[in-house]
Amino acid sequence: MPPQYYVRVVSDRWHGSEVVLPISFRHLILPEKFAPPTQLVDLQPISIHDVRSERFIKFFQSEKFERFNAIQTQVFGTVYNKDENVLVCAPTGSGKTVIAELAIMRLLSTVKGGKAVYLAPLESLAWERFSDWSKRFKEHLGVTTVMLTNETTADLKLMQEGQVIITTPQAWDVMSRRWKTRPIVQDIRLFIVDELHLIGGDVGPTIEVIVSRMRYMNAQLDRPNAPLRIVGLGASVANGKDLGEWIGASSSATFNFHPRNRPVPLEIRIQGFDINQFSARQLAMVKPTYLSIVTHAPNKPVIVFVPSRTQARSCLLI
Repeated sequence: MPPQYYVRVVSDRWHGSEVVLPISFRHLILPEKFAPPTQLVDLQPISIHDVRSERFIKFFQSEKFERFNAIQTQVFGTVYNKDENVLVCAPTGSGKTVIAELAIMRLLSTVKGGKAVYLAPLESLAWERFSDWSKRFKEHLGVTTVMLTNETTADLKLMQEGQVIITTPQAWDVMSRRWKTRPIVQDIRLFIVDELHLIGGDVGPTIEVIVSRMRYMNAQLDRPNAPLRIVGLGASVANGKDLGEWIGASSSATFNFHPRNRPVPLEIRIQGFDINQFSARQLAMVKPTYLSIVTHAPNKPVIVFVPSRTQARSCLLI
């Protein structure tokens, strides 16, 4: 850094009206640079038989795959063979749901009767996960999966019945506020936060409060033999190190893979338009959009985002 900058301020109304301000950088404190993303190591894919449990193997075989992908292979040892907090940030479609299932299997194999909470930021994602896990966990593992309804009395009963509890931030916020008087909340041994990158969105404050409360509860209960484990899952982020430290994950248990480490490669092409008038610019973009579809995906599904219904009809008419 240079020792100082000179800022010259000149009036646009008065001739000769200007001032020079020196700004010293002697005591300037810069923010830390973001840690580089986790490098995807070229490892031999791990077989599902490495989970060393016949019922776990049958669980994965029901999904008709025999080996874990590259990202799942790299985090397997930390997620399945250890009990420390873990953060896994990877592009969409990297198989983070399987990582959550491995964490649940670790709990089932180490803590008898241990309960796990899966936190989905959106209700639609929670229902999707409930419809999948309620059948597979019950059929292959004999584990009951429940989903909270945001009604305290009914939710307390559901938590008594289920071993895997699926919830939304709003429902778990209400349930965990009175954790001191609710032993069922204190019995949670695994807390999975999915789509953790949405902490910067509308539900971000609620997620932040919930995770901080769960860490505080774990510290207050002081259970060295059976602590609460937090597993964070999300898309690739810039500040993976900060997120990992926040949920209590060590540097060796923080995985923040680069967005280019996708199972299916993604290509980005940008075409600019220098037309300032909105309507004319929208009309000029219709034909290039059609040509791009014909060129790159003539026989595949395509999603085109447009600002209005009128523009959508224009694209369809082409």
